[in-house]
Parts: sequence; structure tokens; C-alpha cells
Amino acid sequence: MDRVFGYDALGDFLGSEYVRFTQNAPEDAVFVGPSVSNRFINAGDFKGDDTSTWYGVDFDGNAYEVDPTTGQEIPMGTISGPTQWSDLSYDRDSRQFYAIVSDCPGPTDLYTIDFDARTSTLIGSTTAATCGIGLAISPDGDGYLHDAITDSIYEVDLADGSAVLLGPTGFDANFAQSMDFDQSDGTLYLYAFNADEFDASRPPAELRTVNLITGATTFIGKITGAATSREITAGSSETFGGVIDPPVILDANPESQSVDAGEIASFTYQIACFFGGGGSFPGVVFYEVFSNGTRIVGPVQVASGTLQCDTIPTLAFSVSVPNATSPGEYRVDISAGPSLGDPDFTDAVTVTVTSSVAAGGESNDWLTFSADVWPAAEAPPRRPAVGAYPNPVAYSTTLSFELEQPTDVHLVVHDVLGRAVATLVNGELDTGQHAVEFDASDLPSGIYLVHMVAGGTSQTQRLMVVR
Repeated sequence: MDRVFGYDALGDFLGSEYVRFTQNAPEDAVFVGPSVSNRFINAGDFKGDDTSTWYGVDFDGNAYEVDPTTGQEIPMGTISGPTQWSDLSYDRDSRQFYAIVSDCPGPTDLYTIDFDARTSTLIGSTTAATCGIGLAISPDGDGYLHDAITDSIYEVDLADGSAVLLGPTGFDANFAQSMDFDQSDGTLYLYAFNADEFDASRPPAELRTVNLITGATTFIGKITGAATSREITAGSSETFGGVIDPPVILDANPESQSVDAGEIASFTYQIACFFGGGGSFPGVVFYEVFSNGTRIVGPVQVASGTLQCDTIPTLAFSVSVPNATSPGEYRVDISAGPSLGDPDFTDAVTVTVTSSVAAGGESNDWLTFSADVWPAAEAPPRRPAVGAYPNPVAYSTTLSFELEQPTDVHLVVHDVLGRAVATLVNGELDTGQHAVEFDASDLPSGIYLVHMVAGGTSQTQRLMVVR
């Protein structure tokens, strides 16, 4: 499950607005803030894993930096080149924003955009897709287009803009569309304006997944809730290293304190998930102590458990300063992340030791006590993910996945033309870890796609056979 932030051109609250929702609960969309842009923002994305700023471009080519926690827009100027941008996606491999534009009907042009310089560069065009309306780039750096006239998905070459048809989506797309990949598992999500559902009582904005072999889409749910969405013209799903909604240390206090060696230093801190508004995060809080830039203590865990993102608890811990600690300033980094020593966010405070005493007694180490445990929360269900090891493979590989409950599983290997070369599982499997051996010794070298459908969701794992 991943968090989605998007621009809704026809929202319930103030017309154009920003919303957020989770991929497993699009019906619980939350209003973030209004848009003050005079024109629809048709294209937008985060810059890789930096989700502190969302970059958007409106119908006239005006660029904006957007705060994803409030929806506040900061104008950046006008991007050179064409207007009426259709969609935007960031490629982590090349560290570039790619964007598409089309007259609909007409060729779909692929560009790169430099937001700092506010320039665009034409890469190439395709006449295969005559109304490119959605663009997404996979974790492997592969581009995909959604065409609103043919209602089809295409694979696009980011080197020259050429496109190859994958197949029809299975619904009637209107002009307002966007799509993006969940970078943790390679699932392509489509934020769809379904013309078949255009009715005042049935908002057309839908969340769908895309089959990367056939182009067919699977309906997940309507994007409704506190913010009933009608046109998600620019949407971005983001992951932080494959972890859901990592916590942010919002505030660690006091920012500075003075103690004598052998005394107690106490801290309070607040935590919230990045976007807030639902979900939970299993992880740890830990501290490290630095003297003159050198770490002398830690990482030391002070809290663990599952944080409910709807709450911002105030927690506390204390440490004893060793008797023999030399006078001076010490930096204490308080961090939160998925595991000990793996911080997602850090806040630093200063402890000034004013005097030292002879070593001895019970306070010769930095000792932690009075550490809190995060409030218990039920973790959201995980999406089954299939892994392959080894990959690349010469002769055989093991495909592994975990099921949280008994589930019908369909595990098939396809070649790049979509032809099934092996059906490995087709039936119900029990809860727990599963490992399936795949013999690739008879296959020629090349790229293959392992496609697993389980629990109503689908996963695709790219497999490379090398001789």
C-alpha cells in the first residue's frame, strides 16, 4: 500500500483542489487544500523519493512547487516550449522529469522538463498513440502511455518517444487521466476519469491497476470520501524505500540543555506520518550521540511498535550522562525509521556537559531508561509480492512470496510478447511463505515477466535469463 497525492480538477470543496488517499482505500480520500492556479494542473510528480515538494505544470505551461501537506502553491515561472502538457513522470535512473503533450488527435510528443531552468527538450514523437494523456515510468526505467482516444496502454521508449501497443484498458477514458507506479512493487496505478460513469450521483474518478502485458485494467474503487474526486488530472504515488508512510520527527525538545556528568538528560519528541490522515507505520525510534562530528554512542533504540498515522503522540525518554564525560557540547540525533540505525527522518538537539566527575558508581555508560512504546495499531494488509533469486538467472531460479491468508494464486511466466511460457501455480495456497522453483534452462536469453495474481491484486516481476 502506498500514499497517493493528486490534483483534482473538479473537487467538492473549492473547485480545483489537492487530495490524498491510499491505494487500498481510495474511498477514504482526504481534502488537503485548495488550488489557486487559474488553469488546470494537468501534469505533476515528486522528484524521486523527495516527497517534501510536488512539481506541477498547468494548462498554460506555468510551473509550481506544491507543499503536499497543505496544497500551498509557489509559482516557479513558465516552462519553455509547448503548452497543454498532459502528464509528467520522474525517472529515477536518469534523474529527469519526462512529460507528454498531444493535440488529441495528433502525435504524442515526449519531452524532458528542467524545473530549475524552466525549459523543455523534445525527445521524440509517436503517431501510434494519438492522444497521450497519461505517462508513468517504472522502477526499471520503462515508460508507459495511456491514450484517451484508443483507450489503450502503450510502452514508450524514453530514448526516442516511439511507442508500442500493449492493449485496451477496457473502459472509456475521458480527457482527465493520470497514472504512476508504486516504486516498491512495480504496480502501475491509473487515476481514471471513466466516461461510462459520468453522472452527478456517480463521480467518475476511479483507481485502477494496469496489466503491463495486456494493457487491461482492473477496477480498485471510486476515489471518494471526505474529498469526492471527479478528475484526478495529476496524481503521484510515492514510496520511501518500500516502506509505507515513514514517520517524521516533527519536534524534539528541548533543543538544548545543560547537565553535569552523572546527571540525567530528558527529551520529548512528537512523531507523525509524512502525509497523516490514515494508515500506520511499524518501526523504531533511536538516538545517537556525537562529539565533534564523531559518533560516540549508538544507535540506541528508545521506542518501537506501530504508529497510527491519525495521531501525533508526545513521547519521552531519558539518558544518564556518564560520570567521566568531558565538559563540552554533544549532539544527540533522535531518529525514526523502519529499523535500528536506518533513519528516515532525524531531529538534532544539543546537550552541554558543564562538568565531569571521577569515573565510578553506576553512571559510566550512556544508559537509556523511561523509554516509551508507540501506541498499538493494527497494521494494514500487505500486498503479496513475488521475488526471484537469483536474478539474472542462467538455468533455474526460486520465486518466493508470502500470503497472509489462504488465497487463490495464479503464477505465470510470460515472454515480452505476452506469450505464456510456463504456468507455475494455478490454485489455492495456504497462509505463509512459499517458494516455487522455475526451470529456465530451455528458454533463450532475454527478458521475461513473472506475473502473479493473488488476493485480488496483481504483481509483475521482471526476470532476466542470461546464458
